[in-house]
Amino acid sequence: MTSTKSWVGGFRANLERDAADEGVPARAAWWGFWAPFVGLVVFAILYVVVRDAYYWLLREDRAIEWLQFFLLVFTAVVSILGSVAAFRRGHRLAGSFLLVVALGTLFLAAEEISWGQRVLGFAGGAAGNRQGEINIHNLDDVDGIPVERLFRIAQAAIGFIGLVLPFLVRWNPARLRAAGWRVVTPPIFLATSFLVILGFRTQRLLFTADISAFIVIQEWAEVCLYGALATWVTLTWLEESGGRQRTADGFTSLRGGAGRTAVVVAAAVAVLTAVCIVLTMASGIDPGNV
Repeated sequence: MTSTKSWVGGFRANLERDAADEGVPARAAWWGFWAPFVGLVVFAILYVVVRDAYYWLLREDRAIEWLQFFLLVFTAVVSILGSVAAFRRGHRLAGSFLLVVALGTLFLAAEEISWGQRVLGFAGGAAGNRQGEINIHNLDDVDGIPVERLFRIAQAAIGFIGLVLPFLVRWNPARLRAAGWRVVTPPIFLATSFLVILGFRTQRLLFTADISAFIVIQEWAEVCLYGALATWVTLTWLEESGGRQRTADGFTSLRGGAGRTAVVVAAAVAVLTAVCIVLTMASGIDPGNV
């Protein structure tokens, strides 16, 4: 019992210390830590009580998928801003890492909307695409390469890395101490977001039975992943741009135009997302039926 209490206390201390290093208040960090699980509980309740709402929210071109698009585009823009700021300060590793994140999230954002297929209203899909669309991640097989399965493995790998690295790099005492490791390691409080995507992708890789309730919950798992990325790169951008400062109580306040920039970026991406939603609704092309 004592060892259990000691471990829990040590975990709390490490999480809150690590969050404070990022300028994140303990309460906000704990919200971020528990949010992925709260979301799963909410969806479980919806499935039991209001099943139509469960499927409506998680279907393609509905609220959760458009939230993914918003998070991905926001992450891409902030990553670019952070990359520019990092290179200006001579932080080449951070700049390169953020640039890779920007390119990756732009690609994923385009994939989420099938490269604008339903937004722009044109039909036709790639050969072998399970949903009859032009995206890549739904290709069953390309010249013997299981593309969709590789996407699942890649997401599981990202989840595993995002779950394990914080406890090797940010835990006290750290196992990996080189400064470069911290650049590519998310805060401890985001580990649960990576755990959810790892858990979902692992069960889909091991158990291929098509159970609709499990298949569609992938949308929430991806929101957890993209939300974690958005939070992480925002914190990195603020650090690299000098856009935050410590207050007397250890919290972070935004300095200069950083706060305004963050709001403008979020607003611009929200407008873009809304425009895409309206155009998609007007196109008359349903997901998987092009």
